[in-house]
Amino acid sequence: MAQAKQVDILISGLTDSAGAPLNQGKVYFYATDGSTLKTIWTDSEKGTASANPVILTTGGLGEIFADGTYTVKIADSDNATIQTIENMTFTPSADATINEIDASDYGTATNENAISLAITSAS
Repeated sequence: MAQAKQVDILISGLTDSAGAPLNQGKVYFYATDGSTLKTIWTDSEKGTASANPVILTTGGLGEIFADGTYTVKIADSDNATIQTIENMTFTPSADATINEIDASDYGTATNENAISLAITSAS
């Protein structure tokens, strides 16, 4: 099964018109018709569907994964539309893989050299 791609705009954080974090804002993911909610996931493997809309944290953040083309509606906590983005496409690369390492192989977290080795190995 193809993987879903992380929605970067949500991990970067959304802001209101004054530049403040969009505290408890809502982000809806629709099919391209703009009215039919489209599935999003809590993980890249599409194992668990996410609530739609996504309710942002107090910092205006969220973490979900999508696959395909969506119309995305960003709203404030009162559900007033701030922005609608049409044809937003989330396509993971064909060779996307999940790389995990066991950092304990490189020593303790207090050892700067071990942390550097773990980071170098992961990249």
